[in-house]
Amino acid sequence: MDSARYITDFADQAVLLPLAVVIGVAMLASGWQRGALAWTVVISAMLAVMLVLKIWAGACGEILFGDQLQSPSGHTASAASIYGGVIALMLRRTFRRVPLALVCAGVIALLVGATRVLIGAHSVLEVAIGAAVGVAAAVILEQTAGPVPSRLKMMPAVIAVLATVIIFHGLHLPAEAAIRKASVTWMPFGLCRAA
Repeated sequence: MDSARYITDFADQAVLLPLAVVIGVAMLASGWQRGALAWTVVISAMLAVMLVLKIWAGACGEILFGDQLQSPSGHTASAASIYGGVIALMLRRTFRRVPLALVCAGVIALLVGATRVLIGAHSVLEVAIGAAVGVAAAVILEQTAGPVPSRLKMMPAVIAVLATVIIFHGLHLPAEAAIRKASVTWMPFGLCRAA
C-alpha cells in the first residue's frame, strides 16, 4: 500500500501543475512555438474537462451510478496526458511509426489508475473516465504539436522535468474539497433533475 501511495503521489496536481508549466516553458525557450502552444491548449483543455466532469459527477454521479461515480480520477487523467504526452513527444524522433501517445499515456494511465484503486481513492469507473480523458489529450497533443525541432536539446529538458518532479513529489494540492463544494452548489439549480 505504501508503494501505491508513493507512485500515486507522482500524479498529484501539486507535482503535475508545476511540471506542465516547466515543460511548456522549456518548449517555448527551445524555439518550439507550435509545441508550446499545443501543450498549453491541450493540457488546459484536459484540466477543464476534468473539472467539469468532477463537478458533474459530484452533483449527479451518485444519483446515476451509485457509489461507483463520485469523482473521476484527475490523477489518472493528468498523469496520462502530461507524462504520457511528454514522453511520446520526446520519443518521436526514434519511433516515428508507433502510436506513441496512445502507448505511453495508456501505460501511465494503467499504472496510476491501479494505484488510485488500490489506495481506495477511486472506483474502476472513475479511473477509466480519467484514463480516457488523459489518453485522448495525449493523442491530440501528439497530433497537434508538430515535428520536434532538430535543435531541441533533450538533456536540459529531461533534467528540468526530473528536478521538478523530485522537488514537488510528496506535496498535495487540496483541490478536491473545493471541487466537491462546487458540485454541491450546483445541485440546488436542478443540474440532475432530468436524471
